[in-house]
Amino acid sequence: MSADEASPVAWTALDEDAVVVAADGSEVGRVVEVAGDEEADIFDGLVVKHSRFDVNRYVAAELDYLLRDSDARAIVYDTRFTPTLAEVADGQPLLGARLAVGDAPAVAGSTPRK
Repeated sequence: MSADEASPVAWTALDEDAVVVAADGSEVGRVVEVAGDEEADIFDGLVVKHSRFDVNRYVAAELDYLLRDSDARAIVYDTRFTPTLAEVADGQPLLGARLAVGDAPAVAGSTPRK
């Protein structure tokens, strides 16, 4: 079914594991969590699993918090996420080893792995 054929759905009606599609109708992933305040009818966002593997995508502020809060000493990342990691890497005093997987440019100081 293409995005044009899909009927609109209220955010409160979304179930976990609902299919999420792009504008071209291709499957992007599945809903993991729907966030919002049902009483005030305020939609905050979706957590979408977009891979067969347990992969999360974070905005820079979330990644900064996760690395800092966990006292991360190392990170293995897909180079598709280099821009986000580059925003926060210098502010991580404990983060040493950085293993970059993929063909895109890596964060400075990373060890490339293809």
